[in-house]
Amino acid sequence: MKRRKLYLFGRKLFMSTAELHIAEASVWAAALVSKVGPAKADPYLRVAQKASQIAGEPVPRSKIYSLVRRPKALKSIASHIREALAAAYADECARQQRLFEHEIAMAKAGSASPALIRAAAGVAGLPPAEAQDGGHKVPR
Repeated sequence: MKRRKLYLFGRKLFMSTAELHIAEASVWAAALVSKVGPAKADPYLRVAQKASQIAGEPVPRSKIYSLVRRPKALKSIASHIREALAAAYADECARQQRLFEHEIAMAKAGSASPALIRAAAGVAGLPPAEAQDGGHKVPR
């Protein structure tokens, strides 16, 4: 009997790469849809438009909706959609990192407590050494 290769994503094992790609794209699409701010526009459409800009090819709104609401119904996903969602998710993560770093810089410039600055640095993923002095100059 031939053994099949299993793919691990999160806490779940997948039997095929197609299932794995759908699971990854589903996580990315759900995260992007949840990050769309309050607006009158459809969040699935906004994510599809952003993914279309990145991919250079059309990404249908229905595919984003299916990835978020019913990923188990999908049997496969086009590679350009998966790659566009991965790039859009990476862009969103980088944007969030820049926002966290800006907040830490503002806290250091103000009179925030050192404990608060260390906590913000931990959330932003910065090493503790950068936030050690709490933004205050240490006299030598």
